[in-house]
Amino acid sequence: MSALDVIPIPGHPGMYARRAFIDAWTTAGSPPLNSAGRLYGEQKRLYDGWVNRKPGFNPADNPDDERQALAHVRFVAGDIDPTPERVRRLAAAGLIRPYSYEPWHWELPNVRQYAIVRAIPKPTPTTTPEQSEEDDMSKPLPLIFKVDPGGYWVLADMEERTYSKVANDVQKDFYINTKRAEPIHGLQPISVIAKFTERP
Repeated sequence: MSALDVIPIPGHPGMYARRAFIDAWTTAGSPPLNSAGRLYGEQKRLYDGWVNRKPGFNPADNPDDERQALAHVRFVAGDIDPTPERVRRLAAAGLIRPYSYEPWHWELPNVRQYAIVRAIPKPTPTTTPEQSEEDDMSKPLPLIFKVDPGGYWVLADMEERTYSKVANDVQKDFYINTKRAEPIHGLQPISVIAKFTERP
């Protein structure tokens, strides 16, 4: 299993699923998820709660019996509160509801083609090549602007065509329109102050 196959679910911190499930879920409009991929310990807790008839526990696959579907443990299932619109979109995206007694449970077809997930894979860290001083010298230097009205300083990166407003120790990024900037001359060559003819 690739570290890129089981990934975090956007907008749901701590939840993971296979990329194929997330793609279908996204196509369906990314409806809120109550549960998704589960490792052994969580599936075992849910199974034991159901077997012991504890309140609030529903039928659950036994993670010790790999002949069962174990869609959550294969990270290809999600629990989503059903509404008519969600049901229509999820089905159109290719997800199925195999259990009539669990209308909230959605999964990819043919779940057994996916291996059981034993651990959340950690992505391989990417290394950034070290930059030499010569490389740094080849990059354009940022320009400094003073914006009128308002009187706040702006650090602009002309290559990226963005600028960051710094006021009250809060930085916010904006798009820069250089046509509204009027340079003021006689300053150090590494920085330019500009007056904007209208507030950005």
